[in-house]
Amino acid sequence: MEINKTWQLTNYNGSHIVNVCENDDSQAEKLTNYLLEGLQNNEAVVVIANRSLRKALLSKLNVKSLDVQA
Repeated sequence: MEINKTWQLTNYNGSHIVNVCENDDSQAEKLTNYLLEGLQNNEAVVVIANRSLRKALLSKLNVKSLDVQA
């Protein structure tokens, strides 16, 4: 396994995803896109993250015109 590749592991229902990211920026970008897709499909999303990742997500979502404070 090369460290720079992204691997996804899903269960049969596809309700769990594991992503291994190269760095914090990559993690925030991938998670932002994943959250946006879920929200645009009217799905509930839950994020459990440390403070720096939460801050990065809020910033990236705001840049994409999603008012996460509302």
